[in-house]
Order: sequence, then structure tokens, then C-alpha cells
Amino acid sequence: MRLHKLMIGFVLLLSQTVFAADYYVSTKGSDKFAGTKDKPFRTIQKAADVIVAGDTCYVRGGTYRETIRPKNAGANGKTIRFAAYKAEDVILDGTEIVSSQWSVHRDKIYQTKLQRNIVQLFVDGEMMVEARWPNMRFDRQLWDRSCWSLSGKNSRYGKMVDARLAETNIDWTGAIAVLNVAHQFRTWTRHIQEHSASSDTFTYARNLQPITSYAEKTTQWEDDRYYLFGKLEALDAPGEWFLDSRSRTLYLWTPDGDNPASHKVQVKARDYAFDVKGRDYIEVTGFKFFGTTLRLEECNHCLVENCRLIFPAFMREFNDPSVKGRPAQTYISGNYNTVKRCLIAYGKGNGLVMAGTHNTVENNVIHDVVWTGQGCAIAMEAKDFVKDCGCVISRNTAYNCGYGILHFGGQGGYVVQYNHFYNAALAAKDCAVIQTGLPLIEGSVVCYNWVHGCRTLDGRGHGIRGDDQTRGLIVHHNVVWNCGKNGIIVKGDHDKVL
Repeated sequence: MRLHKLMIGFVLLLSQTVFAADYYVSTKGSDKFAGTKDKPFRTIQKAADVIVAGDTCYVRGGTYRETIRPKNAGANGKTIRFAAYKAEDVILDGTEIVSSQWSVHRDKIYQTKLQRNIVQLFVDGEMMVEARWPNMRFDRQLWDRSCWSLSGKNSRYGKMVDARLAETNIDWTGAIAVLNVAHQFRTWTRHIQEHSASSDTFTYARNLQPITSYAEKTTQWEDDRYYLFGKLEALDAPGEWFLDSRSRTLYLWTPDGDNPASHKVQVKARDYAFDVKGRDYIEVTGFKFFGTTLRLEECNHCLVENCRLIFPAFMREFNDPSVKGRPAQTYISGNYNTVKRCLIAYGKGNGLVMAGTHNTVENNVIHDVVWTGQGCAIAMEAKDFVKDCGCVISRNTAYNCGYGILHFGGQGGYVVQYNHFYNAALAAKDCAVIQTGLPLIEGSVVCYNWVHGCRTLDGRGHGIRGDDQTRGLIVHHNVVWNCGKNGIIVKGDHDKVL
């Protein structure tokens, strides 16, 4: 009788057990298949529709142009895993190939019609520059400050004066100005309101938040920087393009001056390869992102590992109240999330943004981001109003950034350790390589880091800065050099620097 009861219990246990499944995706598959290794799906989204807690989706080598939105969430001990299969190259591509016919516009500039408006274009995998003044060749002049023009005498809030502007002989009315002005710790885009081809002056909206409240008291309008784009007349060099958004006519001068039909021309078509909201216990590992990135919003216990994100995000206009929506960026919000052993490179805005508590950024490489000085290589914000946020930023290497490398805030309890951060402030002023501040940061520790090269325009940068009203910050055992004004500066009270 005892043996009979044990056998019945064992059968009941087996009937209640759900075994994890493996699904496969291949460029040679079909979404009508079963998703097995021999009969794989064609799209990752098909797997994302059927995969449940504990399952794994293996993606075979190839290029996939899609946005994946998992239907289900994982669970504790039963993560949903999306993984590149073994050592195969799996490319999540945010671009589409231009296949329409090209014709000569003039000289070496060609034109074609597109089906959509675009913000970013590549030729043979290399990014081209939207026609601008002053010219800039990507990426060898990415951080060349001579590729910005300088404000002149009598420049004021809402008015840019520059003798070089008249020399362009272009009417810039309606074009877009990228403005690194005032304290130059922030950059804005604004449409030019008034200008004429022979004028040295243009005007823009006087609504640059958050400086408007004290703008009239600001005297630093004659040492600012800017550049302009958004006019076909500015297309005057190899590697540039322009889109007439009304007719959707694309103009392109390839780097070698040949017909674009002899090259692979790609345009950015989607911001996110993974766009996940409200799904916990999701793992993304081993993928190569090109011209796209991932967003995990309101997700917990997620992992992004061993991924490579090149040209992950691009913003054409920013810090402009007339532009709706938040610019695309590599973004994770929620708690207990981890990003590790990833490469993030060549993003115009922030490198990586994480919001929430108990999040970890570990052993990543981030470089050549924040081209205009708007954003950080790593931005961490804990918003759950807890004293100990439990966030860790450890063993990362980050360099070549237009503003600061790391900004963390919102709550206390961060640990910033064993990082190598350098070459910051390449497109801005009034910033630090590592920055935090305000009383809420109490209990945070910055230790065992190498910090150097805060290359602000005025040579007055900082290495590690606890800004206004910092309280309870501990800074110890860091090596800081060549940062301009201050290696370490901590304002406020109850702080320790050892």
C-alpha cells in the first residue's frame, strides 16, 4: 500500500512538471515551422510569441531586421532567454537597404526617392553625415572642435552673431542649429527663425530650458559654439547627404564620388531591436546590434550580456519642446537588472541609461558617445526613494564622451568601483568625469577607479565631483589626473575623501 501511494504521488508530480523548451530561429526557417532545430522559425518575434518562462530561443547566424516584443515574462528560476546560437554572428539590424534607382542631381551628388523620412544613413557600413556647416567627416573629425563655429561679439540669448556665417552665402532660415551655449554643460537644437544669405546673424527661440530663468543675467554668450544643418545647399563634400522631407528625395555624395548604386546604402528604419515593457526575468545575450538598440522598460531581474551595440541610437533634434517623445536610447528601467560584458559605441546621445534600484553595470566598454555634449556614457538614476539603492557600477572602461562619463543620483547607496574612465567633456564645459550631488546621494561610495582627461573647452574640468549640497559621499583610493581644474571636488557636508 505504501509503495502504491508513492507511485501515485510520483505520477502526480510528473503531471504537474512543465519542462523548459528550446526554440530555434534561422534566416532559412519559416514561421510556419515548429521552431525546432531542424525546423526553425524565420523571425525572432515568432519565438517571442510562444516562448514562456524557462524557455530559450536560440538564434542562428545571419541578419534580422525586426523589433522583438516578448509576449510573456519569465519567473524566478525560469528566465526567458534569447541567445545567439554558440559562436555564430547574429546581427540585429535597425536599417533597411535603399533599393530605389539613383540619378545624377549635379556633379557627384546623386538623388533617389524614399518611402520614409530618415535621420541616419550608412554607405558600406560607415555612417555618413547629414549635410552641415562647418563640415565634419565621420568619424575622424568626430571630436574636432574646429568643426563647430564660434559665436561672436554681440551674441546674446536668442541671437547668434558670427562673421563666418555670412561667408556661407546660404539663407539658413528654417534650418536647425545645434547650440552649445551659456554654461555649455548642455546642448539644444532649435530651428532658425530669421536669417538671410549675406547676414552674420540668426535668431532662435528663447526657450532653452533650464537656463531661461537666468539667461538675461548670463554674460557668456560670446564664447559659445554651434553648427547648422538642414539645407540642401550645405551638401558640398563627400560623405554627406540631405533629405527633402516633403518630397522624400534623398541626395547623397558617396565617399568616393561614385554612383550610390555601386555601394550598399542603408537608412535607419527602427529604433529598437528589443522593445520590452513590463516583462520580468528576460535575458538577451550574444547579439550584435547595428543601427538599433534595446529598451527594457519597467522590467525587473533582466540581464543583457555579451552584446555589441554599434550606432545604437541617434537623435536629430533634442531638448526642444516642439519635438514630441523621448529620444531613442539604450534604456533599462526597473529593479535588479544587469548589463555586463557589452560593447556600446558610436551613439549620438547617452551610452547607457538605467533607472531603478539594485541595478548593475559591470565589465562593459563604452566609447565615442554623446557627440554634441548632451548626455553621459553611463547615466544611473534611482527613483524608488529608498536610502540604499544597491546599484553597482564596476570594472567598466568608458572613454571619448562629449560630456561626463558617469552621472549617478536620485538616491544613496551606489558603489562605483574599479572603473577606468577617461577623455570626457570633448564637446562641453562645466562637467566632470564622474559626477553626482544633492543630499539624497548619502551612503554612496566611489573607490578604486582610474579617472583622467576631463578635456573641457576652458580647461576647467573635474575628475570626481560631488556637486551642490552633496551629503554623505565617500571617495577613497582613486587615481585621478589631468582633469583641468580639480581632481576631486566634493561640496556639501558629512562627506569623506580618503
